[in-house]
Amino acid sequence: MSNFKSKIENLKGQIAPLFGRRRRGRLVRHYFLISLLLIAGGLISSAMLEIYFRYRESQEQMARLEREAAAVAALKIEGFVQDIVTAIRSATKSREVAQSNLSSEYRFELKRLLYLAPAITEAVALDTSGVKQAHVSRAGAVSPSSSSDFITTPGFQRAIQGSPDYGPVYFVHNSEPHMTITFPIEQFAGTVIGVLRAEVNLKHVWDVVSSIKAGEAGYAYVVSQTGDLISHRDISLVLQRRNLGHLSQVKAAFQVATGVTRPELILADSIDGKKVISSSAFIPLLQWVVIIERPVEEAYAPLRASTLRSTALLLVAFTMALLASLFMRQRVVRPLETLRRGVERIGEGDLGHRLEMKTGDDIEILADEFNKMAAHLKEAYTGLERKVAERTQALTIANQKLAGASE
Repeated sequence: MSNFKSKIENLKGQIAPLFGRRRRGRLVRHYFLISLLLIAGGLISSAMLEIYFRYRESQEQMARLEREAAAVAALKIEGFVQDIVTAIRSATKSREVAQSNLSSEYRFELKRLLYLAPAITEAVALDTSGVKQAHVSRAGAVSPSSSSDFITTPGFQRAIQGSPDYGPVYFVHNSEPHMTITFPIEQFAGTVIGVLRAEVNLKHVWDVVSSIKAGEAGYAYVVSQTGDLISHRDISLVLQRRNLGHLSQVKAAFQVATGVTRPELILADSIDGKKVISSSAFIPLLQWVVIIERPVEEAYAPLRASTLRSTALLLVAFTMALLASLFMRQRVVRPLETLRRGVERIGEGDLGHRLEMKTGDDIEILADEFNKMAAHLKEAYTGLERKVAERTQALTIANQKLAGASE
């Protein structure tokens, strides 16, 4: 019996270190901390991915809208010039020219040209030697050069060869921009008998540019190949003869003509030095570019609003995850800690310790089973001690009797 008692003591000695004061594991707590970190990490990762993809989608949508607006503006401007070209071509192939060579009677055809194309301020018909045959002009229109100077220009030489020419942009008396369109006058197909020179006032392009809307504060403007500002919603900038060839967005826009790839959207500085998002479209016929610009604040306002909403939702979700973790700690971790302390008490020899849990779940069932186990263990230990005491008393009496018999 003493041997059995020593085994019980040894068992208690082995159990006690397992549930002693040294708290090494805290497995459940670690699991909940890891779960909290995983939930928070998942929420943050999903929010960051959502913001990133929304940023990319906003960039693509913005680039598409800006590109479409620039392309529409380029088509309108090109259509404006094409209407003028159509009227000029019609004047160079009139019936009067086919019936007789250039003469002063051709002036009627030039008047009709000015009526059909209000943007034309002056029209001059010259023969192949550069002699003026007919001339009409609107009030106040001034030619950039005389006829004798004009015959030496590349535009006149190209027209004599049978090809139309679109001259560079120039400013009359430092006011509105103009350009010269030169067309060959053919009596028959391939037979050039003269040249029609038309001076076009480009202020009418302002009507096209001013009608373009890019958001609330966006705007469009047109730049020639030399960098001269042709049209802008602020016409005072055009009248100041501003040259924008130094702007990065203008340089990038003209790279289209050379086949160099460029980003669809460019972050650059505007004329007044503000940060803008820029997109452009090239007009091959005139070697011009139409540039659309929007302030960065306006362009990225929807993205910032979306980011703020995503951040707010992330904070709400994180708060809910934290509250759920605290609730689970209250419902699971603390009862398990109470159960662990009860095991420690049993391991220390307090077999009368009992757990009081009313969680209404599996942990309460586990606590009830623990109490039953502790009660059975106490009964077994009490019965063992009683048997040991009885056997010890019996041995003592037997020893006394043996000693008396021995005496």
